[in-house]
Amino acid sequence: MKHKLKLLPAESLKVQVALANEIESLGSGFRHDWTNEIYKKFDFTRGHAALDGGEMEIVIQSLRKIAHHYVKRGRSFKAIPYFTVAAKVNDEKKIYQFAYGPKIEKTASDDTLTA
Repeated sequence: MKHKLKLLPAESLKVQVALANEIESLGSGFRHDWTNEIYKKFDFTRGHAALDGGEMEIVIQSLRKIAHHYVKRGRSFKAIPYFTVAAKVNDEKKIYQFAYGPKIEKTASDDTLTA
């Protein structure tokens, strides 16, 4: 099951920059290929993508990575929008995980504790 992530155009641009930067910084390998597939899933003009929890985590990590890059360079004002979008995607990921993640069922034996 995929979650329909919806972002504003400015937020979508931040994701596009972060993912492109991540793809460029990675050599060949699984993470490079996975990030590239996530990039292809995004409709950046509309700000829509259908992603699962792991894919949203890659987006979050990419956004935070570029934000930390700006912070290290003393340009915190440029980092704030990236951190903000990362927080928004993280909130969406939590909603997705709550809806589609594994459920723990309580049984009758859980209520009775023995010493």
